[in-house]
Amino acid sequence: MRDAERSFVERWSRILAAEGLPPVAGRLWAWLLVCEPREQSVDDIAEAIGASRGAISGAVRWLEPSDLIQRTRRPGDRRDYWSVSDDSAIRAIENRQRALRPSLDTLESAIASLSDRDPVSLQRLRDVHELYTVMVDVVNIAVDQFRTRRAATPASVPAGKD
Repeated sequence: MRDAERSFVERWSRILAAEGLPPVAGRLWAWLLVCEPREQSVDDIAEAIGASRGAISGAVRWLEPSDLIQRTRRPGDRRDYWSVSDDSAIRAIENRQRALRPSLDTLESAIASLSDRDPVSLQRLRDVHELYTVMVDVVNIAVDQFRTRRAATPASVPAGKD
């Protein structure tokens, strides 16, 4: 792993850890975002990020169900290979958006059950609810805009690779 890759992997995994992702899972996902070749075996990943095969297996259990990474097999090869899903960044943002749902549900319930409260007091709850609703809407708009831009942008080919 080059220094620039190592720096990215460590910085990105610290950000993800602050958001609740186990450190090895964060390093694994970060590595798969920048690694070459795109598909990596467990041994490749373990060597690159300095983690045990067991730690990699645990990280895979965190990332695969969220569709942040995907497993592939090669004909004649019994090993699994891992890569980022094409929409892994979208999945990560959508996962964060889903985390807002319990807050929205709680706020909606409070607004309904406290409807007899002073209007000024109730407005504070409505304001927080509205902000969370706007955040969900903005994420939906951003994801749609990203998909539109990505579809309109031809895949770039690195110099000397055509």
